[in-house]
Amino acid sequence: MAVNFSFFKIPEHRVFNYQPRYYDPRKERREALMKELKKEKAQLEGEAWEDEPYVPGKLIRGKFTEAAAQNRRQPFKPTTMRLITYISLAIFFIFLVFFGDMFVELMNSIYR
Repeated sequence: MAVNFSFFKIPEHRVFNYQPRYYDPRKERREALMKELKKEKAQLEGEAWEDEPYVPGKLIRGKFTEAAAQNRRQPFKPTTMRLITYISLAIFFIFLVFFGDMFVELMNSIYR
């Protein structure tokens, strides 16, 4: 058995538990009706329908891994593309400075 010892206190994971103080019967009826309509629509389309209970943090879980996977799928980031563009423009202008005279003479000989 390992001893978990640390100089710093690590806070426990806390989940926000929202419990409304106001009860709206019309909203409850509207939500129940929407749930029934979704269930009927799923049955008509031949899909499986499950009434999923609310789980705090369910929509957040996995978003970081999804974003990381999506970033890995992109071959170049915009900043990388911008850097490549700037470097290629710099190389082009350096080429023009050093070999511009030869280029002008070549163009003159072609058009004569």
